[in-house]
Amino acid sequence: MARITPLSARMELAGFGYAPLEEYPGITTAKWKARHLECGNEVSIRLHVLRQGRGCCMPCGAKKHGSTRSLDPGKAFEAMLSANLEPLEPYPGSVGKAWKSRCLVCGDIVAPGTRTLRLAREAVERVARGNVQRLAGGTKKGQSGSCFP
Repeated sequence: MARITPLSARMELAGFGYAPLEEYPGITTAKWKARHLECGNEVSIRLHVLRQGRGCCMPCGAKKHGSTRSLDPGKAFEAMLSANLEPLEPYPGSVGKAWKSRCLVCGDIVAPGTRTLRLAREAVERVARGNVQRLAGGTKKGQSGSCFP
């Protein structure tokens, strides 16, 4: 790719929502100090990373990532019930956080995150079919024990 002029680089950076705080370093792969216009944070950004759609300031990126990791509490509750789990506390707000629940198949208290519900649902189905060879706590098929390995 051809080198770009400092003016073109500044305009491109502005198009991504950043204001430069220093002169363009001369290549798109070098770090460039800038201010994120959305939140005002000072960042060191690489123009080529912005071009790839991957760059943003850390606080805004964490906020954006966090919003994709949560579910509507009602949908999360339905997902738990569909996995034969009865929530024992309010939704923790993120798919990665543990959610204390009672297994409606074996009665154990478990705490899967909602992102592990697919695995939880599969474990419950295996127990229901009698296909579980070994359960948590070392119990074997036909004995009491947790559905969640």
